[in-house]
Amino acid sequence: MTQTGPMVERSHPGGRVLVIDDDLSVHHLFRACFRGWGDLVFASDVEAGIQRLQEVPPRLLVVGLPMMEGAGFRVLQFMYEAGLQDVPVLALSGLWTDWEGLLALFFPEKPVRLLRPPLLLQKPLEPNLLRPLVATLLGGAGDAAPVVLLVSPDVSAVEAVADRWGRAGVSVVHAPTGADAMRLYGQVWPDMVLLWPRLPDMAGPAVVAQIRATDPLAVVFAVTDGGTVEAADFHGRLPGLPTLLETWPLVHDWFWQVLRAYQWETGWHHTQAVLRDVAQRARRLAEEAPRLSKRVEALSNQIELYFRVAERLIARIRGLLTFAQGHADLMLERQAALEPWWRQYLEGLLQVVWDIQQVLDNLDVGLALQRKALDFQLRLVPLAAVVRSVMDRFGLDMRQRGLQVDLDVPDDLPDWYGDEGKFRVILQCLVSNAVRFTPAGGSVRVSLNYYPAGRAKSERIPLHLRQQHDLFVLAVQDTGLGIRPEDQARIFEPFQQISDVEYGGHQGLGLGLAIVRGLVEHMGGALWVESRYGVGSTFYVVLPGRLGTARADG
Repeated sequence: MTQTGPMVERSHPGGRVLVIDDDLSVHHLFRACFRGWGDLVFASDVEAGIQRLQEVPPRLLVVGLPMMEGAGFRVLQFMYEAGLQDVPVLALSGLWTDWEGLLALFFPEKPVRLLRPPLLLQKPLEPNLLRPLVATLLGGAGDAAPVVLLVSPDVSAVEAVADRWGRAGVSVVHAPTGADAMRLYGQVWPDMVLLWPRLPDMAGPAVVAQIRATDPLAVVFAVTDGGTVEAADFHGRLPGLPTLLETWPLVHDWFWQVLRAYQWETGWHHTQAVLRDVAQRARRLAEEAPRLSKRVEALSNQIELYFRVAERLIARIRGLLTFAQGHADLMLERQAALEPWWRQYLEGLLQVVWDIQQVLDNLDVGLALQRKALDFQLRLVPLAAVVRSVMDRFGLDMRQRGLQVDLDVPDDLPDWYGDEGKFRVILQCLVSNAVRFTPAGGSVRVSLNYYPAGRAKSERIPLHLRQQHDLFVLAVQDTGLGIRPEDQARIFEPFQQISDVEYGGHQGLGLGLAIVRGLVEHMGGALWVESRYGVGSTFYVVLPGRLGTARADG
């Protein structure tokens, strides 16, 4: 398929539907299907298409994904970056694979970032399916009258064809000379051209060549009319009058077959280009595989060494903290007559020791999660007592910050069969975040409730958990600044922190919520956050009544 460079065509100003595709048969198809529906804008390369998007956002975007090495994805990326996610998108592909397959082909290492995938259609496109789909997306419909350019000096013949074909809804444009044909083609962009053999000013092949210079995929049929047709790049030959008057259905069907053949040809070219690219990537990977394998093995050994060193450091620091805590506790117990400032100093020291121990607990669990070596010590745990114990640890810090505490834990709460240490880590992380991000005068509320199987109603809890398991639901609520919707999706990822300036300058390691998510997932539970910016946040943790059963059932 030949192409003379980027082509941009605007059928009407304003832009209602924007079509970006280097497959010009798609341009023909949309003109033929939606010519009377409103404004159509066409671009055959990405740069021109993005320029049109910047000028006037369309009501509908149609984009060919493969194009030149998957360049259509650049258009979608621009839509994401420009905040045009509300514009409906039809993505076209002739490679016969799904959305994920296209991403894997063109972005094997770093997928393009999009909020949602577009509606993907496979070529060749069927007009009878395309029309109702576009009508639904645009919220309306219209008439698509075919436009045929008749190039003939025989006025009476053209009038006869125009009269007969007009009854079938065809719009006929007459060009008496070759020069008129070239001028009118760029004005009306007809669906097809019917060229009579004898013109007063130029030969048929020259007319076809000039039209193809304007539109490389122009559909041109020769009308023999009893004469000899000079050799030219015609798509077919039609008889002259009077047979031509009765052959519009045949001609129209022939036109669609030509467009279908163009789409198959373009899809084959794109497929060949992708196959060549995949083959080159495969050769490069095969050449690099031995070196990468050795590198991965060396890195794995280094990482394992770092893990061991980290574990030993954590154990050593924990021992020193236990020694310091023991001395501080002993002084508080035996020296009842301590000056108030001494007692305050020792209590502050114990709070710092406990804060560091909490960080070490998080690091310890985080390392175990990374090594996939998490060990659970399962036994019956009195969760009500554990919650009160953890909240007592936060008491001094919360009083110093001027925060109110609301604890809602029933006294008759049944015991939980699980790992007490892991539950403490979850609760400590959530309460620590609530305390750090709540300003003075605010409040932190912690509730823990028990639901027998089938009694929990929240739709956020997976169905298999609600129906098959007794559940403990922990909720930690604060009256802090809250979390913006765009930040809520990433706060559970490791080392992801929301803006320290906007959220009060509070910074941690960025591991706490990632550790909570990892522990909850390993326990077979559920975790989510509900937050309103400027009001506060509530983190929910749902755990099955007996660990070791929910993951298999889910």
